[in-house]
Amino acid sequence: MGEQGEPFLRFSQQGVDVNRHSQTWASIAPAGAPSFVENTDAAETRWAQVSGGKSYGWIEPRAGYSDRVENPSEPGVIKRWQISIQIGDKESRIEGETEWLPVKQVADKGL
Repeated sequence: MGEQGEPFLRFSQQGVDVNRHSQTWASIAPAGAPSFVENTDAAETRWAQVSGGKSYGWIEPRAGYSDRVENPSEPGVIKRWQISIQIGDKESRIEGETEWLPVKQVADKGL
């Protein structure tokens, strides 16, 4: 599901489709991908294939963090997030954390 609860991506045996009316798609669509189309009918979805495979990757804005880190010299969780999903008729969610690692710590770990 997209950021506003709208259908966003659809995974099937035929590949991965995107809802071109999704506001989430409008904010993350890569160059050359099917473009966002303004939706005048809130109930309508408009699917377009973005992958012929069974997976698709994107930069997820709900996991991002753009504010200041309170103590940039210390590691820590800076954001907890969740993404609603639907598999068939069952609704669930993916939950995660966005962590801050100081630059020196990342360099020392070889990341």
